[in-house]
Amino acid sequence: MTIAEQVSIRGDKKKVFEVIRNMQSFPSFMQYVKSIKIAKYSPTKYISDWHIIIDDVPVRWKEEDIINEDNLAVDFRMIKGDYLKYKGKWEILRDSRGVKVKITVDIDWGAPAFTNFEEVKRILLRKTRKAFKGMLVAIKRKIEHKVR
Repeated sequence: MTIAEQVSIRGDKKKVFEVIRNMQSFPSFMQYVKSIKIAKYSPTKYISDWHIIIDDVPVRWKEEDIINEDNLAVDFRMIKGDYLKYKGKWEILRDSRGVKVKITVDIDWGAPAFTNFEEVKRILLRKTRKAFKGMLVAIKRKIEHKVR
């Protein structure tokens, strides 16, 4: 299933990109993100270990992050973890209010016994959207209100 969320931010595209690219700082200002550790680093590629908690449910994965500074984007894909599939993209785009930050994720929770039931699927989708929206709102607050 593909999920896309976005938020408009009053700010500079490059500054917003720096916040996103510095993902290991996310736990300091994002409620759902408990830890991100960079296991391997180069200027254009990270291997990162993520630990998030969504409604008291811990989720962990290791991902490859490809940093595209020219396009102000980060492509990511899960290498291993709690999902069957998890890949997507952070994009920084221009909009009428300044900058639009968009995250698009292709996710497979890997539990067909649950996702075959429409009500359970709706709940998973709602919780996942809430988490991504929460991440975007946290970035917006950090940029607009200069949160540490």
